[in-house]
Formats: sequence, structure tokens, C-alpha cells
Amino acid sequence: MSRYNMVIDGKPIDVELTETGPGRYRAIVDGRAHDVAVSGASTATFSSAPVAAAAPPPPPPMAAPTPMVTAAPAVILAAPLVAAAPAARASAGARAVSAPMPGKVVAVNAKEGDTVKRGAPVITIEAMKMNVPIASPIDGKVGKIHVKVGDSLQNGQLVAEVIG
Repeated sequence: MSRYNMVIDGKPIDVELTETGPGRYRAIVDGRAHDVAVSGASTATFSSAPVAAAAPPPPPPMAAPTPMVTAAPAVILAAPLVAAAPAARASAGARAVSAPMPGKVVAVNAKEGDTVKRGAPVITIEAMKMNVPIASPIDGKVGKIHVKVGDSLQNGQLVAEVIG
């Protein structure tokens, strides 16, 4: 198993990849498993290989479709666990919660000292006329909130810290 930090649809995402066969992988994204086939290469190294496109299994009859994880063919994956640029710096022992895109803070969903689960919204921003929740990367306690409602954010800006 290998862990990678990818940018998918403009959002930084942690992905766990496990090889299941030649050119085939199991990708765990936000706790959901996806079967992935690597196209355009006979072997995958993920430090400089073409991007893998996820092909989720077909949904059961009458079920809502499973979201598809895709990446642009021209994108090259970075080395494992590389943060999105510019890198947000958190205090020692804390994980950074950073803005995935430029936007404006419309809600602070957690306060300092709150216990949060991985994936729980900590801050909500308005970007491209949509409300975008910025989720906690780990289970833990909110250490510090660095923004307030109305603040303008840049891509990668530190908005909060979560202590695991």
C-alpha cells in the first residue's frame, strides 16, 4: 500500500493505493474504495507515470450512482505525501487544514477545542458561486482557527489546525 496526496477536481485528497494486478489498483479515497486501471503505461511508478483514472463498480439496481474519481491525463502525480503548493504550515503536532482554492469564508463550522472526525467540515468557503466545506484531515481536536467569516482566502492558505 502507498499513500499519495493528489489534487482531484481542484481539491487536495489523500489516496491509498494497493496494487491488485498488472496495471490495476484499489484506491481508498475518503474511506471509499475504487477500482483503478492505469492507462498509457505497462507499469505504474506514480512518481512520474501517467495519472490513473478510477472506474468505480457499477451501482446496484435502483441505487444512486457512485461518484467517479478522475484526473486529467496531463497531470503527473507527485512523490508520496507531498502537500499542495503553497504548503500551509501548522504548529508542531497539528495537521493543517488549508483552503483547496481561493474563496471567501462564509462559515466557521467548528470552534477551537471542538472534537472533530475525519471529513467533518471545519470551515465553509464560497468559491465559484458554490459553498465548499473544508474538512478535517484526521480525527482530533481543533487546535486553532486562523480565519473568520468574511475573510478572503488564497489556494493553500492555512485556515485551521487539528491535533490528532
